[in-house]
Amino acid sequence: MKLKYIVFLCFSLLFVSCDKFLEEESQDLIVPKSVQDYRELLFGEGYLRGTTPVNLYLDIMTDDVADLLKAWGFGGDMRLRGFGYYAWQPEPENQHDGVLFSDDAWDRYYHSILIANIILNEVDGAKGSLAEKESIKGEAYFIRAYSYFMLVNLYAKPYNAQTASSDLGVPINLNHGAQDKVYVRETVQKVYNQITSDVNSSIALLDGNLTNKTFFRVNATAARLLAARVHLFMKQYELALKYAQDVIRDHPTLYDIRQLANGEIFISFKNPEIIFSYGAYDSYNYYYSQLAKGKFVASSEFLGLYQKADLRKAVFFVAKLGKYYPFKSDEASSIGAYGKAFRSAEAYLIKAEALAETNDYLGAIETLNYLRQYRFSAPSPLSASNRDEAIELVRRERRMEMSFEDLRWFDLRRWGQPSITHTFTDPTTKVVSTFKLEEGDAAYVLPIPQKVMEGDPNLVNNQRPGRLPVTQ
Repeated sequence: MKLKYIVFLCFSLLFVSCDKFLEEESQDLIVPKSVQDYRELLFGEGYLRGTTPVNLYLDIMTDDVADLLKAWGFGGDMRLRGFGYYAWQPEPENQHDGVLFSDDAWDRYYHSILIANIILNEVDGAKGSLAEKESIKGEAYFIRAYSYFMLVNLYAKPYNAQTASSDLGVPINLNHGAQDKVYVRETVQKVYNQITSDVNSSIALLDGNLTNKTFFRVNATAARLLAARVHLFMKQYELALKYAQDVIRDHPTLYDIRQLANGEIFISFKNPEIIFSYGAYDSYNYYYSQLAKGKFVASSEFLGLYQKADLRKAVFFVAKLGKYYPFKSDEASSIGAYGKAFRSAEAYLIKAEALAETNDYLGAIETLNYLRQYRFSAPSPLSASNRDEAIELVRRERRMEMSFEDLRWFDLRRWGQPSITHTFTDPTTKVVSTFKLEEGDAAYVLPIPQKVMEGDPNLVNNQRPGRLPVTQ
């Protein structure tokens, strides 16, 4: 889609100065006049679409990946760009050779927030019906909530009810034009308050509104799933359970992958559990490129979780010469979906986790077994005799089911920030080095991108420790 309608639009939203937080750069502005104009603006600039790769590094920081250096290859060494994240370096944007490869997540999410702010402040005066206006405002609230959720989980400590009112979060901007104002990092609690307020508004406006009938646009069920995810991260398990059950009520379908033809892509228009399709799938983009000499692959420890009858290993990954590469989606237009998705399977997992955490471990296991019947070639029911066993099974199942969908790093953060070890083979010397992320490590929080800090050095940055390799 070619975007025509732009108001106060800033294509690079950086903290360049206190009075240029939202800087106008376009010299050819066309003011939207109808709700349809604003719909185009929101979809073209606010949504993460298949051409919008962002935070490609999330999975390579986790225990689900390992590095691989082959004796040959056609695509170069794809590990080098992501080395700083994989090895949890103090300045992860620096590639293996020290050259900066900028983290674009801050810019991208604040850009989406800006567009959402424009919609919420301007669309009421546009030509269109009340239902149309409520629909687009519901979408805008969702996009703003999702963007702040990603930002606070990338650049702040995980939510802790005991410290959230003092832990530094990210700046909150609700304006839609340039403001002579100093933006500071609000607390984690304030950011989550904004997220929950926005997602509640999204649900209220989208509920029963049928103006959007495609999974490329946000709907009320997607908003409820986001609400369930947010409350799960806040450890508000009763609310997480409520919203998860609402999602299951409205969209209970799971994809029976036993029926997939050989080679079919999991995230596609054929998948009935997709609620909302968005974003670019990054696994084949360059980190997991199959033909490259150096790359990141699924780790042996992670792959060992899948039982023989578990079809997800074959459906979620592609195997080449004994190595497995994530392949849940594809850029091919024939799949009819973007690279990532909100899907009903997550609602079942949130329900199971909320039940286990509130001591209904039998209900948690029952929920897991319901999901697993769509994933196995032969029945393989789970069982647990207490809460702790159930929680462990839920976490393992979530890791396998939601693998390489931008959630594992966030889950590790909220589950106690365990120690992780990565090995890296130097492309020149072939020396193998070991890097260790300690339990509770400060590197579980990303630093604010270097370009942002250069533009506004008064922002308080996150400090990460130095990390030297141990060679073998």
